[in-house]
Amino acid sequence: MTTRTFKGFWSLCVLSIIFATVSAHIGRTSLTNSSIKVEQNVRSSNGRTDLVQWDGYSLFVHGQRIFLWSGEFHTWRLPVPELWLDVLQKIKALGMNAISVYVHWGLVNPAPGQFDFDHYRALEPLFKMAMQVGLWIVLRPGPYINAETTGGGIPHWVTSTVTSHLRTNGTSYRAAWEPYIEKVNAISAPWQITRGGPIIAVQMENEYVNRDDVGFPGKVEMMVQLKEAFLRGGIDVPLTINDAYMGKNYLNGSGAGDIYGFDSYPQNFDCEHPEKWNPVVTNYWNFHKDANPGQPLYIPEFQGGAFDAWGPGAPGYGACKQLTGPGFESVFDLNLWANNAKMINIYMIYGGTSWGHLPFPGVYTSYDYGAAISENRDISSQKYAELKRQGLFIRSTPSFYQTDVIGNSSRSGTADKAPVIIDNGDVFGTLLRNPKTETEFYVVRHMDSTSQANASFRLNITRPSGLRRSSSKTIQIPIVCPAIQLQGRQSKVIIANMNFERPVAASDDESSQIEREDQTVLGQPDASQSNRHDLPDLLYATASIFFSGWTRGRHVVVFYGDSGQEHEFAMKLQGMNGRLDTRHTSVRTESLGEEDLLAGYTILNVLPGMKGLLPLWESSEQVVIYADTEQTASLWAPVLEDGDNKADGKSFEYATLSSQESGPSTFPAFWSIGTNESIIVGGPHLVRSASYSTESRRLDLVGDLAMDQDTFLTVIALPKYTTSITWNGQFVETFAPSNLDGATSPGVIKIPLRQARSAASSLTSNAFKPPILDDWEYADSLPEISSTYDDSKWMTANNKTTHLPYPPLFGESVLYGCDYGFCEGIVIWRGHFYGAGSERSVRLVINGGEGFAASVYINDVLIRTTYGNSTNNKNIVSETDEVYVFPEWSVVPGRDNVVTIIQDNMGLDETHNKWQTDGSRSPRGIRGYKLSDGMFSHWKVQGKVGGYLGYRDKLRGIFNEGGLHAEREGWHLPASDLTAHELKALDQQQWMKRDPLEGLPSTSRFATQSDHALGLPHHRWMIDPHGRSGVGFFRTSFTLSMPAEHDVMMSVVFEDIGSTALPPYRALLFINGWMMGKRVGNLGPQTKFPVHKNILNHKGSNTIAVALWAMDSIVPIHTRIVLVTDTVYDSGFEAMLVGRASLR
Repeated sequence: MTTRTFKGFWSLCVLSIIFATVSAHIGRTSLTNSSIKVEQNVRSSNGRTDLVQWDGYSLFVHGQRIFLWSGEFHTWRLPVPELWLDVLQKIKALGMNAISVYVHWGLVNPAPGQFDFDHYRALEPLFKMAMQVGLWIVLRPGPYINAETTGGGIPHWVTSTVTSHLRTNGTSYRAAWEPYIEKVNAISAPWQITRGGPIIAVQMENEYVNRDDVGFPGKVEMMVQLKEAFLRGGIDVPLTINDAYMGKNYLNGSGAGDIYGFDSYPQNFDCEHPEKWNPVVTNYWNFHKDANPGQPLYIPEFQGGAFDAWGPGAPGYGACKQLTGPGFESVFDLNLWANNAKMINIYMIYGGTSWGHLPFPGVYTSYDYGAAISENRDISSQKYAELKRQGLFIRSTPSFYQTDVIGNSSRSGTADKAPVIIDNGDVFGTLLRNPKTETEFYVVRHMDSTSQANASFRLNITRPSGLRRSSSKTIQIPIVCPAIQLQGRQSKVIIANMNFERPVAASDDESSQIEREDQTVLGQPDASQSNRHDLPDLLYATASIFFSGWTRGRHVVVFYGDSGQEHEFAMKLQGMNGRLDTRHTSVRTESLGEEDLLAGYTILNVLPGMKGLLPLWESSEQVVIYADTEQTASLWAPVLEDGDNKADGKSFEYATLSSQESGPSTFPAFWSIGTNESIIVGGPHLVRSASYSTESRRLDLVGDLAMDQDTFLTVIALPKYTTSITWNGQFVETFAPSNLDGATSPGVIKIPLRQARSAASSLTSNAFKPPILDDWEYADSLPEISSTYDDSKWMTANNKTTHLPYPPLFGESVLYGCDYGFCEGIVIWRGHFYGAGSERSVRLVINGGEGFAASVYINDVLIRTTYGNSTNNKNIVSETDEVYVFPEWSVVPGRDNVVTIIQDNMGLDETHNKWQTDGSRSPRGIRGYKLSDGMFSHWKVQGKVGGYLGYRDKLRGIFNEGGLHAEREGWHLPASDLTAHELKALDQQQWMKRDPLEGLPSTSRFATQSDHALGLPHHRWMIDPHGRSGVGFFRTSFTLSMPAEHDVMMSVVFEDIGSTALPPYRALLFINGWMMGKRVGNLGPQTKFPVHKNILNHKGSNTIAVALWAMDSIVPIHTRIVLVTDTVYDSGFEAMLVGRASLR
């Protein structure tokens, strides 16, 4: 053996290659088919279109079988439409072929009869981008969506105005949702695949039951109405169901969809203990074959992370990412595969930000979810890398799209008769076999799926009958290695008997394709030609397949495995002028005693310690590569577009498509439908796109580079006759034509990218360092507690009835914010009473949702703050019932006194347990009020200006603002968003220089003449000597000038100063008017708030504002507000952006 570095690949390459010395040409016969055949291989459709069909294995799209490998993406959690394309490109780079998208009813229908599908609420820009990138869409418009968002997506006005139960066939609820569904249909129907668009399915409702023993009656009837509404609105693609569990809800009968699925979160959400695992679910397959064997096994939501709750004790999303990290993905995702699931959506693939008042009470601002793509759009996590390995394997292996479950290693009573024979009882294996190509997939894991132990084993695979007859029908593998290894929480797919078939050319005649009984998928072996091959191209591989595909007529296969393990694969090396790279390998040709049984195969044995990228075989027809697992994180397989006919953004500006435009040529970016070529590129942080121009012989690559690495560009199987390569539009290499005019271009080339970096890349890190936030100005934002405050223009809260199912507990009037139009954010209540001198206290029942808070004042004196709670969802307090004792001298006899309550609304609940759907009709406000002596004369209430009927900020929408004085005055908005009147008022406001680090100024004082005039006591200053409670509003402006051609990810951080671990304050963070963070000091855990580009202006002026609510007069609040740069990438994204005008 030899150990050396190969051309900078930093490879410790220890490889043994064993040649079988006897050639063979034996006719291939069929493998023994399993008698376990439960799927129905019958093509079905919904009768409305044949462009999306299915059988018991998988979907067919345009007549081609696909494995739906999808990721959940909520565009409204990234309120910058220009950045959606960035996320979609990163999803496509994972090897995924689809996204699943919730539509938020509450966002787009903020008031009765008002609809807004503009800006981040728009759907058409997403549809256009999906066409450009090549991702199918499963649209999920609810109406109810859950999604850890307020009310589960039901508009707040609906929860307070309808008279019937939510999510039933009640007349008033139907009258509310039907116009919304009609609008969604009108926008989305033209973007179905039937008209040349990316939508291939629409989901009805969300995780609902058809049982009568829970919830309210009318559930099934509502589903029937909803289905009729979709059909009436022109939805031709399949309607799908996502059951909350394996419950057969809406599997068939009234209200059923076309395709049934169920959601699964097997790890649950205990991010506090990320090392603690649940066992894998083992009955998916058994349920499926009993419930719907004629449909694919569909998981509309499979756990891709976890949501985190308010504290104290909440661990943060780093722990959620650990809980559902690469080990979880390996074991649990592959367990789904072992159960033969062929339609899987990962929830979430990108979580984003629950900015403003989007969250339901159980979560905070960040919705990072511990997902593969982080909230700030970074993809540097190992979760992303593992998911990419899985996605590219699926894309590379079409024979995996149709498999029968043959059995597993524990199916039989005796080990030697089990469908899967493994020589280690601590290892569990399941055998899947393609009934046409006879390719076998052995999915192996620890018998105890939670085990962190290491295990070694050997596995018996089916012997192709084309090999010499033997008494054994199996071959035990590995042949050279001592064993296959599982290290810790790991699962693997061991492949046997697979052919690397040439792809079938695309056809525009989809009708003829659909009529074929045995449909061929682009890149999938043609079953009609399988007998032309003597033996499988790949006999077996204990190494995993990262990629297998074709680049300009040459087959490329990339194997990978952990560097600490030994790996082996036996395959037929093909092509003319082949070259085995032996410069850094050891070649052994001695006989193993079975050379005639393995005739025609080369066994490649990779020993432990191999790191980097190792080219093994290069010929005119084939390139074989091995890489260690870590190296695959920087390998990419972008679809190779036609550079001579590459579509620009304008090609996707069509608004309405016709059914005549729905052939495969309409989908040039969609894998297997419009294209079947890829190219392997290694080194960069991300490769977004690749195109090849035959006319100019140029390979154009676009992507991102990490700023702190000296990157080399590795290209595998560069097309022959290539003369140049560009990176982000800059030439990085040119070749003399004679260099590549031979029969074969180099299998692997490596080029330094130093000269391809943008000019700004030579700048130091200081160029991306944001300014220190100083020069703050301050004003009081709680004038309502002043004895002279005039609330006469406020709404009088005197309703005597409510539509909510939670009536007031005591008190004459209904004091629920949403009943008066104030449904979001902070609401301020003022209860007036005439002081008789005998009033000693007030009893208040305040409901604000999990983790809420409310500060109660008598006149201008804080009595105290009442707190809800979460404690990581373990001690939920959403309503408090307390008596507030008036401090001495705080009530003034003989005049009007006011109890002022500043109340935080944490959002509306989702559907409660046992499908109590009216749980979303949360009674936020004061459920009961009573003076110890005397009565309130009247109550006044104020929330956001205009309420839901007349709110002002149409750009940011209904959930951006609440009812703080500063919000009502527009202090949080940049000057460009203010009216002339508001600008004048802002200028006239008395501002003082003060930093949030200094906290709120003291308001303690001696009595003044005006106090005497009002009859206030001389010594009232003794009541609140610290005077640090209240709400202060801080503003500052700054300018950014970030270098162009870089993706700079930034955040705002709250750094609390002081001895209190959980300081009693809340803060609302506004960036250029957008509420991008809600900091709750006494609960936590979030202190860092990512701020997306274009919310934060990277090339110009910015305004940042913080509403600081100090809730205790004793504990001073000091917090430093810091703008930080999270990470920077030299990016080609900006150059790829389709102009904003064409996207809106």
